[in-house]
Amino acid sequence: KKVWIACFFLSALLSLLFLVVPKTGLSTIIILNCLFTLIIGPTGFIMWSMYADVADNAEVETGRRATGLIYTSATMAQKLGYAIANSLPLFGLAMVGFIANDVNITDGIKDSVKTIFVLIPLIGAALGIISLIFYTIDNEKIAENSRKLAEMKAAKGE
Repeated sequence: KKVWIACFFLSALLSLLFLVVPKTGLSTIIILNCLFTLIIGPTGFIMWSMYADVADNAEVETGRRATGLIYTSATMAQKLGYAIANSLPLFGLAMVGFIANDVNITDGIKDSVKTIFVLIPLIGAALGIISLIFYTIDNEKIAENSRKLAEMKAAKGE
């Protein structure tokens, strides 16, 4: 949880840096984009490991193993989230009047495009951090759940 929050926070800071990079700073833009990708990349792996913790917690609370349901629900939520997240910049571009391949693009539209591609990751990072604040499964809870699951299996004779 802490690493995921740190990844969101650092990626948000890097997004803000895009606002101050001059238009001629292509190498800086590439470096910032690579850093952003490296920082946000581990979150996918962290998320999948947290699903297993959620499955264990659900089994402790309900007495039933719902791993398949948890993973399929999470996968569906990811797909829906990706669809929405990938369409937001397109809607933003349409709202500011961006037209693909238009050679007469105004400075106002250029600035709006830059803002869109900074604001959307910032908003996503903020929502991610807020969501993770409500995630209550920590290392102590994981250890407790492991102990309880071992006891439950021992009681069943497994």
